[in-house]
Amino acid sequence: MPFWSRHPSFALSAVLCLLLVLPVPAAAGAAQKRGNEPGAARESESGPEFTVKVPVNVVLVNVTVTDKAGRPVKDLTAADFKLFEDGRPQRIQSFEIESSQAVVIQEQVDPAGAVAAETGALQPLQGSEGEPGKLISFFIDDLTERSVKFFGWVISALQEFMEEEMGPRDQVGVFSASGSVRIPFTGDRTLLWDRIEELEAGKLNLLRPLRTMSDVRAIKIVEGVLKGRVSDTEEFEAWRQYNEVQASIHRLLGSLRQHLRYLKHFRGSKSLVLLSEGFVPARPMRWRVDRMVDQALRSRVTLNALDIKGLETSPLSTDIAFGDFPLESLAEDTGGIFYRASNDIVAGFRQIRDAQSFYYVLSYASADQKAGGKYHRVRVEVDRPGLELSYRRGYFAPREELSQEKRKKEDFRLALEAPGRFDQIPLEMTFRSSPLDRDRHRLSVFTKVNVAAIPFHHQKGRRTNLLNLVVAVYDEKGAHVDGSEQKVELSLSESSYRSMLQRGFIAKTEVEIPAGPYTVKAVVRESNQARMGSLQQAFGIPVPEAGADGLGLAAASPARPIPAAGLESGPLVLSQRLIPLADMSTDQQQGLLANSDPLIFRGVRVHPLSAEPINRRQPVTFYFRLHNLQHPQESRGMTARVQLTDESGRVSRFPLISLGEGMTQSWGQGKVTVVFNLSFKSVQPGKYRLTVMTRAPAAGGQSAIARSALTVAE
Repeated sequence: MPFWSRHPSFALSAVLCLLLVLPVPAAAGAAQKRGNEPGAARESESGPEFTVKVPVNVVLVNVTVTDKAGRPVKDLTAADFKLFEDGRPQRIQSFEIESSQAVVIQEQVDPAGAVAAETGALQPLQGSEGEPGKLISFFIDDLTERSVKFFGWVISALQEFMEEEMGPRDQVGVFSASGSVRIPFTGDRTLLWDRIEELEAGKLNLLRPLRTMSDVRAIKIVEGVLKGRVSDTEEFEAWRQYNEVQASIHRLLGSLRQHLRYLKHFRGSKSLVLLSEGFVPARPMRWRVDRMVDQALRSRVTLNALDIKGLETSPLSTDIAFGDFPLESLAEDTGGIFYRASNDIVAGFRQIRDAQSFYYVLSYASADQKAGGKYHRVRVEVDRPGLELSYRRGYFAPREELSQEKRKKEDFRLALEAPGRFDQIPLEMTFRSSPLDRDRHRLSVFTKVNVAAIPFHHQKGRRTNLLNLVVAVYDEKGAHVDGSEQKVELSLSESSYRSMLQRGFIAKTEVEIPAGPYTVKAVVRESNQARMGSLQQAFGIPVPEAGADGLGLAAASPARPIPAAGLESGPLVLSQRLIPLADMSTDQQQGLLANSDPLIFRGVRVHPLSAEPINRRQPVTFYFRLHNLQHPQESRGMTARVQLTDESGRVSRFPLISLGEGMTQSWGQGKVTVVFNLSFKSVQPGKYRLTVMTRAPAAGGQSAIARSALTVAE
């Protein structure tokens, strides 16, 4: 039961604080415009977004049921429960039984499945031998504390836990509410010990709110409960202390909720341990506490609280009891443990780690569709006498609705900042780089998405979903350098789906960066259930030594290396001179065929343009090779989109080109040559940047881009 329900007289006034919302790093690469072909996968940057609305009024309730001896009751069904909101009965839409070890059962009660996206069960982390592991977040409250002397105890206890108590398959991370401490999740005990040893007091926030009275008294003075009984000086001090303390609580709750949103996209048994002396929130903080509980339930995280002041007493004794209420409420409402009144912090860690929680997860759709922050009371009953129930006794309606687009952007921001890998959708990344000039390199990032983890909707015999992929590149100091966002609409036949299950979906992103060390982060989000996957890898482009060309570039082989994975385009060759091999002598033919890259297509030699401008009165031949493409099965139905960008940035596009059999030819294993002609009669004279995007629907909708610079003559 929330502490404000237990103590209704504790009604206090407000302090307004603003939440800072960090922007998603700017996407430097524009998404490609959707083509007209009926391919299996299409990229899009405009038009209606393919999404499925998830009700925002879904209410989750964790219910712990014990018998008279305190033992968990594990044999209840959905039919045994009754749910009420504000005294009105509610229909249970989904019903699950969960424990700290594994998901036991999932029973979808509502045939419409309206809340499946928010209540889908997650599987526990698995070790190498199949035993479950735990994801444990130690979260230090360094914002609302009254004294820093407890931090030393916390650091020593954390080290002892890592050395003696941490499970062999546990993943542990340590974080602080101020954000000054972020030790990402790892199972390496030595690394954790070393990182925790660095947490001297200076690493944590040392700015304490100045208190000249108890927080409870300050709130009562501000609320007017003690009006006429305090001096002007004491009232001034009360307002100052109230504002400082409540602002610190606001930051703590915001930081906790953001961390819980991170954890939503991790699988397995997730537990958060809040290390705090306790805090006394005023009335406007109540709904923020409830929002945090709601986020914990949706993220499948058990909130535990540990009172780090132990058996210490405080001259501000009235704050001790009230400060414990929110910690107790957070633990009770999410099925966690509140450990207090003990100086043995490690024993508290051990009790939380070994707790075998068992609870029921019920959901229903609230009849209140309006935002505004109204409080609704919840009551749960069980048709079996003699049982004790523990659950959240109410919730606050959202104060504002979050649009699907804002929710997506917030998810991406969290994923890029998260202290670990989102593993709902497994990803793999491979890289390839090539020099452009003295200072720039083109980095190609191939992101392989595990299609088996993507939930599809079935529409007219096809599997549909919309993928959003963000790739961001950071330098060695963590500064954002470049990146790209893509939207890929999947509409797969059963045969295409089975093929993609085996090979995965591979998306290619290109950025232009200088040589040096980088960190590349990839994040994918599907639209049907908002599942996410993320991956972070280091990649370095060596600084080239001065070569024979005098430009600081190492001498390169004329043959372009074949990439390891993903559809890739070779160099783009433009020509206005074609020479049939039949018109050449035998010696000329033999010499041409001995070349590693003879530029031959169906018995015709393509003579490349060098520096001469294009003659608008003659057609232009486009010649390039696609790598990692099986011919002919994956090259059927391919299309090419050609666009020109002039010096002012204006873009002109040619009509979409369907690449029929006469335009493609196999050239070795996994390589296909593409040739087609275009008329440049309508192109105005000038300098242009040429872009050719080739899409292969039969190869999972992959696309490849080739670029070149050209000049069109008068």
